[in-house]
Amino acid sequence: SSRPRKLFGKTLISTFQQEMNELSATLEARECHHVRCLRPNDEQAPLEFDDTSMLRQCRYSGLLEATRIRRQGYAHRRPLRTFAARYALLLHSHESRRLARHVLMSKAFAACSTICEAAVSGGLPPDSFRIGHTKVFLREP
Repeated sequence: SSRPRKLFGKTLISTFQQEMNELSATLEARECHHVRCLRPNDEQAPLEFDDTSMLRQCRYSGLLEATRIRRQGYAHRRPLRTFAARYALLLHSHESRRLARHVLMSKAFAACSTICEAAVSGGLPPDSFRIGHTKVFLREP
């Protein structure tokens, strides 16, 4: 007979597919930008949660630091050179814009400082950014 076989009950594949669909729906509802996978224990044993292992993974991956920065209100962070290249158009002269777009890492901090000063003089609140050693941190608009 050409009639497809009907399975009764749930199969392992259908259960997995349903769980993946639920996970996808949850992630889409939260507008996540990235997902970090952490192992609940080093032995990968089911239903065991090792606090020490989880904390070690969170520290190693930078998750705790990223969370601390987000709590301070700085939702976006850009490497200095990327920031300088992207926001160089805020500078007044054509030459300074050209230099900022192709800045060396050794001069990136100064270029970012100049760009941020120009943004503040244009009306951006001074507390809406912070310049770190390697990145510029920006608050949500």
